[in-house]
Order: sequence, then C-alpha cells, then structure tokens
Amino acid sequence: MEAIPEILVREAKEYGDENYIKFLNKSSERLEQMVNYGTHILDEGFKKAKGDTDVPLNLLFQKLLGELDAIDELIKHSVLEPCSILLRVLFEDMLYIFYLTEKDYERRSLSYLYYYYCAKLKEYERYIIGTQRNIEFTKKFSNDRRIKKNFLTNPIEIERLAKNKIKNLNSLLEKEIFVEIKQEYLRLKKEKKRFSWYTLFTGCRRIEDLASYLKFEIMYEIIYRDWSQSVHSTDLITGKLGLNKEGKSSVYQIRFSFNSKSIVLNTINIARESFTEYSNFISRDTGFRFKTWYRKEMKPFIEELVKLNVKYDL
Repeated sequence: MEAIPEILVREAKEYGDENYIKFLNKSSERLEQMVNYGTHILDEGFKKAKGDTDVPLNLLFQKLLGELDAIDELIKHSVLEPCSILLRVLFEDMLYIFYLTEKDYERRSLSYLYYYYCAKLKEYERYIIGTQRNIEFTKKFSNDRRIKKNFLTNPIEIERLAKNKIKNLNSLLEKEIFVEIKQEYLRLKKEKKRFSWYTLFTGCRRIEDLASYLKFEIMYEIIYRDWSQSVHSTDLITGKLGLNKEGKSSVYQIRFSFNSKSIVLNTINIARESFTEYSNFISRDTGFRFKTWYRKEMKPFIEELVKLNVKYDL
C-alpha cells in the first residue's frame, strides 16, 4: 500500500524546489560533520576524567551528540517538524552543561548523581511487596485502560532482584562524598514540593528558572516555551492547514515544515554553545581548536543559510 501523495511524499525531490533540496542536503552534511567533531571532543573528555564527578558532564555531552545525530538523520529525510521536540531536549542538555561548568563543579556533579540514585531507589521500591510504594503501584493496574492485570509474572524473584539493587544504591548514597548533598536533598524533600537535581543549593525548581539563572531567557522563550505547543499537541493548526488552488481548506504535506531554517539554525546555535562550553572546560587548547574549526567549517554555511530562500519557510 502506498501513501496518499497529497498527504505524504517521502522523497524531497518530489517537492520540486531545488533550493529546499539543497538546503536539506547541506544542512545534513554540516550537522554530520559537527557530530563527528563532537566525538573527538568527547573522547578528550573521557580521557581527562578522573572519577565519578566527571560522569554527569561527559554523559550529558554524549547524550547531546546522540540528539544532534538524530536531528541530522531526520533532516536528511526531510522530517523537520519532529526536530522541534528534540531541539527542546537539546536545549535542556545545554543548560545542564552550562550549569555544571559554571561553578561548584564537584558539588553540582555530586548533586546530579545523588538525585539520580534516589530516583532509581524509588523505582526499585515499587517492587518490594507490601510497602506503601508497592501498594500504590499495584493499584494503578486496576485503573489502567489497557493493562488491567499485573504483568509481573514472578514478583518474588523481581522483589529479590530489586532488594539487591536497593542495597547497592543505599551503599552509594551513604558515601562520605554525599554528606552535604544528602542534607540539602532531605531539606528540600521536607518542603514536599517537586524539585530537580539542579534545585539543590540554588532554588531553581523549573527549567525556566534555570534558563533565567544562566541568562538564556530569550532562547528559552523562543525554543522552549513557544514550541511547547507543538510538543504537547496544543497547537495542531499552525503550519498544518492552508488553502488549495480552489480556495478551499487543505492539509499541508506531513513532511513540509514552515520552520525549517529556524530549526536548523537553532540546532546549530545550541550545539555551538554546548561544544564551546564543554571544550573550554576540558582545556583552553581544546576550546581554541573547536573555535578555529567552527569558523572554518560552520560559519560560511550559516551565512549562506541565512540568505537562502527556502520555499517552505515563513
């Protein structure tokens, strides 16, 4: 069965716009090169790592590279609208990288790890039979639209495995390096308000707070807030409906994007900010080499892209 061409065309060449095809190819090519360069920076980060405190930053940058690679693949196949979802995640990762490297690197890294261990602890506690968390978890099955029966075929064995995980996590949480972090975590927990790892010692409870603290408020407004309507399906009209040749209401092609240039430009801008911060943190030389590479390999493309007239862009 073939897709209805008025709704979905999978080949960009079928759009009949040479500039759009050129835009897709060039954007994908440059993003791929940026990801490739990023792997070399990450390799330096791994080699420089001295212990647990370097784990969050390095893995955050690795995660960011994976998301950039995914955006590259989507652009390559002219699937740009879903990139806005990844772009918001990319923005969060950038904020986390900046937050870790801004100051108090060790304490902030430990805050991330402690929060993560506590979250995993709660996850495994669901499987300890008879506990309040287990009772609440089990009740949810009766209220689920599809899964009415507990899918845990061997709860006794799962409980045994969960107890081992909990034991290991508790031993990690009791390490001396977490003494200060634990006190702050328990203080926030008593307030009975939702908080994240970056709330510890700062009071930033939401991404908006963190963006404001790190002075990325405009980027937050444009990328995170404005595009949240698309991500959360509260805006199903913009860029989806228009008038056909007869003047009647018509649905645009699924793969048409009316934000194509802004998606690519914002992706590259977030990547540049993240690469710069991470590489400078590794060493001054690493940062200088990235800056030099970017000026040679990426800046000319950005200047060309800004001037390019892309048909499917507002």
